Amino acid sequence: MNFVLMKYCRRLLAVLMILVVAACRPEEANGPSSSSNKDAKATPVASGTPKAFLSQEQLQAAFAASSDILFAAKDQAALQKFKPLQQVEVIESPQGLSVKATGIDPSLTVPEFPLKPCIVKIEISSPAETNVQLFYLIAGQPGYDENHSVVAHLKAGTNVAYLHIDEPTLAGGWRLDPGDVPGNYLLQGFEVRAKAVQAP
Repeated sequence: MNFVLMKYCRRLLAVLMILVVAACRPEEANGPSSSSNKDAKATPVASGTPKAFLSQEQLQAAFAASSDILFAAKDQAALQKFKPLQQVEVIESPQGLSVKATGIDPSLTVPEFPLKPCIVKIEISSPAETNVQLFYLIAGQPGYDENHSVVAHLKAGTNVAYLHIDEPTLAGGWRLDPGDVPGNYLLQGFEVRAKAVQAP
């Protein structure tokens, strides 16, 4: 009697194990689950080739390699061509252009000059750690946006920052945001050079 009972229990245990395995792995019987399909669809697909990121050292070398100067503002008279756009007060200074930011989105208009792919060198003193941002326009673009801008990090104090703009259809009307914190900035130099042929 005990032998028959043990045999019955073994068969019952085997059936239970099969049911447990089937419950834990339904995809083998029914194909991929809907969650798997959802995950596969959620994976982003890159469109186009992203622009190569260049370090400040690479941009400095590329800037030095170019002798085609498109625009240069290094003295007080030239720097005064930058005009207030919003949340700034411009004050004359013998050291450069003193810019008092009254909000978190200060900006200046950049004087016009011949436009082509270029590297920009900005010499600026900042009241705090922040980012300098340069907005540009391309043909047919109605207004400024983040996708058409370049950014460089600034530390508190004196900085030399390089920005790379590599667009074939540049239009006029650049905008310079010296930082995103209120305070006093000092713009001491702004020079634009066309990108040299051998530059990255």
